[in-house]
Amino acid sequence: MADFKYRKTFEFAENHRSYNNILPASNKILARKTDQARYEAHRARVSKAKHSIDNLAPKPYMHLHVKLKKLQTEEERLAVIERDNRMLLEKMSHIMRTQGQVDHRNYYEHKSLNYEQRHKEMLRITRENQKILDRIQARQPIISAEDLDEEYAQSAVYGENLSRYPKLEPIHLATTYGDAETLHQNQEESKQYEDEALTETQPMVEEGGGAAPVPEPAAEEPVAAVAPVPEPEPDVEAPVVAAEPAATEGYGGGDDFEEEEEEAEEKEDSDAEYAGLER
Repeated sequence: MADFKYRKTFEFAENHRSYNNILPASNKILARKTDQARYEAHRARVSKAKHSIDNLAPKPYMHLHVKLKKLQTEEERLAVIERDNRMLLEKMSHIMRTQGQVDHRNYYEHKSLNYEQRHKEMLRITRENQKILDRIQARQPIISAEDLDEEYAQSAVYGENLSRYPKLEPIHLATTYGDAETLHQNQEESKQYEDEALTETQPMVEEGGGAAPVPEPAAEEPVAAVAPVPEPEPDVEAPVVAAEPAATEGYGGGDDFEEEEEEAEEKEDSDAEYAGLER
């Protein structure tokens, strides 16, 4: 207890009630002072305690760091190399100054017993390789590229004939004024061509509204030539109107078609009577 160093009482006056001592005590302030002094004395003894095991670094020895034997061996090795180099240099300088003590010139020519045989074999292999190369270069191909191109073109034609939809082509848009004008001109030409084709295919209509007579196939018996009947020229030239396509009875156009047939038959009868009077 002599090592204890008690603290003042006022240091524990504020929080002595919150101290939970292990052993029962009548005064918590004195119990805390005693426990605190005992703990501090214990920490002081622990800090002053000496270790019983020597765990320090070992004592350094000079012969372990500076290895004199290794240094001596290295110096001896370098001395031997220096001596050998000096001796070799002296010998080379002596040879350069004089002709040397040994005749080191060798005029021997290497000769082979089977040189001719190996040369002939090499020539034979070369000739065979050249013949193989000539045959490869002169060989005609089995598959003809032109035939393949023709077959592909023909198959492309068959494919276009069998295809349901037409082949798509790139659409060229008019980006400038010149392109727009060219496009408009092409459209006008195509429209004019369609109008001409339609005019050629449709029958012409006479002034009275009847359809023009359709030429019938030639009869088996020869018929005498009939002079054309002169028609009175109208005062006003009537415009030529394209006849509309004849409608069928199912669509309500059967009456007009029957009237046109009757008019055509009447005209043919009149032409036949006129031909009989001429005879």
